[in-house]
Amino acid sequence: MPVHSIDPISDPRWKDLLDQHEYASVFHSPGWLRALQMTYGYRPVALTSSSVNQTICDGIVFCEVDSPLTGRRLVSVPFSDHCEPLLGDGSQLAEFYVHLREEQSQREWKYIELRSLSRKW
Repeated sequence: MPVHSIDPISDPRWKDLLDQHEYASVFHSPGWLRALQMTYGYRPVALTSSSVNQTICDGIVFCEVDSPLTGRRLVSVPFSDHCEPLLGDGSQLAEFYVHLREEQSQREWKYIELRSLSRKW
């Protein structure tokens, strides 16, 4: 499964996913992500299996954080209690995980933090 990166602040398809997904929360919203970007300089990114021409049917949102104390890392999502992956089931997460591990090596992230609360993956 190919995984695509999108800007969840400017891509209107992201908001459409949030409007229909049962696990979407304020922490997924463009407003929250914009506040993190403007306040802390974090770069929001969402991963999806949907290509640029398709309606987004799944996704995981992160912020890329670069701190002198904790280094470069990917967090879903800073200053949130939880930020569920917006996926159909756990098998999808495994495919996203492969992509994330490749990106981690290329971008030299110290770690990737996924904050899930309501579902066990």
